[in-house]
Amino acid sequence: MKSKSLSFDQYYQDIYPDWDQLKKNMLKEHGYYALDFTTVSSNKLSVLTEKIEATDSYFLDPVSTKTVDILDAQVDEVVYDLCSAPGGKSLYWCYQNFDQLAKLNLTVNEISKNRFIKLKKNLNQFLPQVENIRFTNFDARLWFQHETEVADKILLDVPCSSERHLLKQGSTDTWSFKKMKNLANTQFSLLCSALEVLKIGGELVYSTCSINPLENENILQRLEKKRTGRFELLQSELILPQVENHFGGPIFLAKIKRLS
Repeated sequence: MKSKSLSFDQYYQDIYPDWDQLKKNMLKEHGYYALDFTTVSSNKLSVLTEKIEATDSYFLDPVSTKTVDILDAQVDEVVYDLCSAPGGKSLYWCYQNFDQLAKLNLTVNEISKNRFIKLKKNLNQFLPQVENIRFTNFDARLWFQHETEVADKILLDVPCSSERHLLKQGSTDTWSFKKMKNLANTQFSLLCSALEVLKIGGELVYSTCSINPLENENILQRLEKKRTGRFELLQSELILPQVENHFGGPIFLAKIKRLS
């Protein structure tokens, strides 16, 4: 049976022999990090098993912070978050560097107008005193036409199939091979553009919350064919949700260094 004619379950069963267990793991409730900007400390964040009512906290999946940790952006570097909404990863980076917020050089971007409004609202709510964040509402696939070799570090958390979300919403019937292929093409275009925006020697982290190899490893393979010798893959990892922890997932991460 051709991939394009398979249902959601049939398609992923072909990829993951333990698909039934993986589905259960993705449906399991996970924990959260609470970024409380009124009591920022250097202490390691603890995983909460439920959201608490606290207007001064921003909640995000613990596993999603790995993109920021792996990128390892420094306060004196030019940092771009090209698919930023709702803003959790940028907020986490600011939280890490709270005592040096005035030194940060951060651009946050979102193509969707509605999501851009949400992004701006979140960052303004938790970082009202920060004036050196540039907000843009632009198609990052075309960014390279306007700026090249300007960023030291780039976060590229691209739109993806988000299978966990489909399972949680009971909307797997909206999934199709065609939609997934279209997403993969968008992801590849975003990555190609981001590579041009990086300074030579700069680094980016490409990430998705998909478990689909066509949106993860295959994107890197396509980049290797089209941009041979222009980048180095420093690391890549697919983190799947596990029953025994509360860190969430899935998430795919790939760190890339621009060479030329």
